[in-house]
Amino acid sequence: MEVEVELFGILIKDDPHKNKGKFRLKLDKNATVDQLVKRFPLPSGVRFMVLINGQRAETSSPLKDGDEVFIFSPVEVG
Repeated sequence: MEVEVELFGILIKDDPHKNKGKFRLKLDKNATVDQLVKRFPLPSGVRFMVLINGQRAETSSPLKDGDEVFIFSPVEVG
């Protein structure tokens, strides 16, 4: 299967394809968000949020062919 991935904020620098944070990624048929995230290095200690097709997702959420996956680090207001 193939999904469209878009990274935002400080995570853009971790784009393995150097396409300014947006790329397509092939995954196994029954892949989850956790398996997707492990395919490229995110900075250690950085919290991030994932949306699949505009809906918040957990690391255990399954992915489907053609999904749009957005990964970003939440902004903290303090």
